[in-house]
Amino acid sequence: MNDRMERGRAILRKTVGDEYFERRVATTNDFNRKLRDLTDEYCFGEVWGSDALPPKIRSLLVVALLAGMGKVTELRTHVNGAI
Repeated sequence: MNDRMERGRAILRKTVGDEYFERRVATTNDFNRKLRDLTDEYCFGEVWGSDALPPKIRSLLVVALLAGMGKVTELRTHVNGAI
């Protein structure tokens, strides 16, 4: 595992909480593994791990965008992570 993947998983765990993260790990399989690795490494490790924006501002922007797009399920996850 590379540094970006480790950083991404740490950020994801902090964002969604231990219970959600462990459930996600437990349900990873051959079908969804590549997509989850991609989101762990690039979405969380590269994008969320970047210093370009503070985490609170990045989270606020994501919540606003998801609300504007009507993505209720994703919004719920991000709002819970933000709280």
